[in-house]
Amino acid sequence: MPGIEMTETISPDYLVIGAGAMGMAFVDTLISDKEATVAIVDRYSRPGGHWTLAYPFVTLHQPSDVYGVNSRQLGDEKIDQVGYNKGLAEVATGDEIVAYYTKVLNTTLLPSGRVTYYPLHNYTGDGEFLSIATGKMFSVGPNTRIVDSTYVKVTVPSMSPPLYEVSENANLVTPNALATLKRPYGAYTIIGAGKTAVDSCSWLLAQNIDPKDISWIMPRDSWFIERATLQPPEATPNPEQLLQEKTDAIMGSKTSQEMFRRMEQLGHAHRLDKRIEPTMFRHAIVTKAEFEEVKKVKNIIRQGRVKRVTFA
Repeated sequence: MPGIEMTETISPDYLVIGAGAMGMAFVDTLISDKEATVAIVDRYSRPGGHWTLAYPFVTLHQPSDVYGVNSRQLGDEKIDQVGYNKGLAEVATGDEIVAYYTKVLNTTLLPSGRVTYYPLHNYTGDGEFLSIATGKMFSVGPNTRIVDSTYVKVTVPSMSPPLYEVSENANLVTPNALATLKRPYGAYTIIGAGKTAVDSCSWLLAQNIDPKDISWIMPRDSWFIERATLQPPEATPNPEQLLQEKTDAIMGSKTSQEMFRRMEQLGHAHRLDKRIEPTMFRHAIVTKAEFEEVKKVKNIIRQGRVKRVTFA
């Protein structure tokens, strides 16, 4: 193509694919070695990985001070005073997390003089990556170690199309669109049974949407962990007792289901309906207050996975 230069070869000690949480933490630790040089290649325009595309009302599952990189603390070690997380260690919002990683990049990594950042570049394999903006190709030399920090493949709904058919007249959106509603709707249907679904239900209820106007399609019920049991020691009234309770529940159970039932009795785990045995666990973390709120949604549809969305 006209105007596109030939491939440029670079030779850093490490090529790190992805500027999300894992990649940023790895590079932050790596540059403590005063000799290492690093190139970060990322398909997004700013660091933060999936957080850059997450819905506006998303927050961390766990306390802020256990997340991020070693060289810079996330948050101020405060206790939240309002909301579902009231009385617990603060949880950063998605915007705060993206701003945090931008600050880590601009005040720690790049000023080291040993980190080069390639935003809006796709890694194409075999040590090569391509600029989305210019089409220029880069490759690394034979002595560069390639580290893929994206191998976990974390996704949020806005990153990919749905896994089911959607008719043209169906008004299907990701949770991101809820925060930019232009008019009221007569009904809302949430698809999914994880933390994103819980967040979406909570957000709608916080906007005074009548629970009767919300339907919740739940292919499988899930276990959730109580956030109050995952607090820093200084914010936990009796951390030794809490740890012992968890240990006893885990070591004293013969099956995972028995373990979760024991944790539920201790207040360490939640499920939406005690008559239904959950078959899924993805370490989603909630507060009791949040869970009690979403239980107001009574129209829960448990008929398997969605195959097609139409507008009747």
